[in-house]
Amino acid sequence: MEKKKARILVVEDERVVAEDTAKILRNLGYDVLAVVSSGEDAVKIAGEKLPDLVLMDIMLEGDMNGIEAAGQIFSRFGVPVMYLTAYADDEKLQRAKETEPFGYILKPFEERELYSSIEMALCKCEMEKKLRDSEERYRSFVENISEVIYSLDENAVVTYISPNIESLGGYSPSEVIGKRFTEFVYEEDLPGRIKNFQEIMSGGNEATEYRFLTRSGEIRWVRTAARPILKDNRIIGVRGALIDITDRKQAEEELVHMATHDQLTGLSNRVLFSDRLALGLVHAQRNQKRLAVMLLDLDQFKEVNDTFGHSFGDRLLQAVGKRLTGLLRKGDTIARMGGDEFLLLLAEVVHVEDVAKIARKVLDAIREPLVVNNHKLHITTSLGIAIYPNDGEDADTLIKNADIAMYSAKKQGRNNYQRYSSDIDVKGLE
Repeated sequence: MEKKKARILVVEDERVVAEDTAKILRNLGYDVLAVVSSGEDAVKIAGEKLPDLVLMDIMLEGDMNGIEAAGQIFSRFGVPVMYLTAYADDEKLQRAKETEPFGYILKPFEERELYSSIEMALCKCEMEKKLRDSEERYRSFVENISEVIYSLDENAVVTYISPNIESLGGYSPSEVIGKRFTEFVYEEDLPGRIKNFQEIMSGGNEATEYRFLTRSGEIRWVRTAARPILKDNRIIGVRGALIDITDRKQAEEELVHMATHDQLTGLSNRVLFSDRLALGLVHAQRNQKRLAVMLLDLDQFKEVNDTFGHSFGDRLLQAVGKRLTGLLRKGDTIARMGGDEFLLLLAEVVHVEDVAKIARKVLDAIREPLVVNNHKLHITTSLGIAIYPNDGEDADTLIKNADIAMYSAKKQGRNNYQRYSSDIDVKGLE
């Protein structure tokens, strides 16, 4: 599908510059909705046609300059504005910043610079829209929870908290007012929250997420939006609102877990294993260490499925995964590759002999009887090993060579392990 042309309104009072800019925009593949020379016309056209972006000069015909027009266009219609002007003095820059522009380019400009700035502005606008849409999707998680309004003085002491703090944290307002807000922040999040507070006290706004400590000691995730409190042009504190996003955070964590773990066994999946292997290789290369990849396949698993059914086979895989997990060291990874195949990553191998010891432990562990649905099973496995850097220097090669070694183990009669060797007859394994 052909990409939809971005629709742009050009606001420029110099006719030659306006026509030249419009021509450049069309050559770049944009749709120029209109070219106007006054702020009043810019606001009118923006309201009627709702362009994707407005390119705005600051000095315009009429009583309304570009900064005033930009402010109205963004606040009334939500249309993003990018300044395209010859003015760069501090006073105009400061006034322009207050209209929340999506870019600021000085004339004369390079065509490539204009294109890059427009694309960045459009991207920023799209990302903000997606963020708003995302927050709407998560609203169901918090629709029954009201925002908690609060204010802090310049020393970060709570001077006001709304009564509904009790529903969020179990506190009465009197238990919170007069205390520093840091007393209610989870320890690991304190540095970030203190930095946020300092930034607001320097004139910035804040929208951030952190963990809130409730009266019972439970941890709740909250999102806060805050801004400075001004008095006589001096910042004297912070005012903001808290909203509980714990359900949303838990949902996000569940989605991440589902994307990186096998749904049947709860083990890592191929995606997470690949990430861990990539990190392990970087570490091994940097520190001149070895690591090992093992690939094991249960022997005659098909016969188990055919005899007892797939549901039984699934429970067997779960039992095998649990047993394998108990064999690994901290820092090692086990993943279900699919079917009855499992991958093991042994990080920081000191001696090659250690890999053989672990391989024998795996074989012995699988040989131990497994009870599934009151059936006592005796199964075995075939295991292939590839060790970095001798048997491969990248993830794909190591996994492929471990697979080759595993099939060699099956050919040797199953219930054994083989390390990859270039001497293995690959054709004979097919």
